[in-house]
Amino acid sequence: MSNKIWAIVPSAGSGKRFGGSAPKQYTPLRGKQVIHWTLERLQAVSELSGILVGVAGDNDLNLLEPANSRLKVETYIGGATRSETVLKGLKRLIDCGHKDEWALIHDAARPLITPKLVSELVKSVGFDAQGGLLAIEVFDTLKKIKNGRSLGTIDRGKHWRAQTPQLFPVGRLFEALCAGREKNITFTDEANAMEFLGYAPLLVKGSSKNLKLTEPEDMIFASVVLDAQEKID
Repeated sequence: MSNKIWAIVPSAGSGKRFGGSAPKQYTPLRGKQVIHWTLERLQAVSELSGILVGVAGDNDLNLLEPANSRLKVETYIGGATRSETVLKGLKRLIDCGHKDEWALIHDAARPLITPKLVSELVKSVGFDAQGGLLAIEVFDTLKKIKNGRSLGTIDRGKHWRAQTPQLFPVGRLFEALCAGREKNITFTDEANAMEFLGYAPLLVKGSSKNLKLTEPEDMIFASVVLDAQEKID
């Protein structure tokens, strides 16, 4: 299996929970759109061979060319769901002869990812065919609920919070997503799809700063973290 890695960034979602007139990935953050921060971080990952971005429509196709790009950024029209958008990206890779290579899936709305974290994921997975993902331990107490009331406490030691990027063989992930589509299963992430076929992806420790922007107040946190990261750089 080849060691080439291609990033796929699903960016066709509307981000309804975020509110606002534009999807969250196109919201301004410290002078740039959120997705431009995300793409700049991926551009700095030496292990990547290229980046594909699945967008909602023709109007978005020319919005994603960062300045001084090291890697080619290719845009394509995504699907109605995250899985469909990723599936279309994988199909493009397969059609270009990359079936036996690797796909690194990353949320457009996670602009705080660092190249170091991505490289650690790649190194840890080591091209294990079951793939892997960034994840963090759960420190808060978890409750099982019904109708807004607590029914019990869940053992947090057996649970981690999944993040992205997630790294899988192109052909196997394509097979997993297709299997779910045939059974009308909605996967919450790519690891979920791989688990559906019996794979056990490796969990690699991520960072609490690698936040997926979901609510408007997350932008404040993101701005503070970006400021700190820029000072370190």
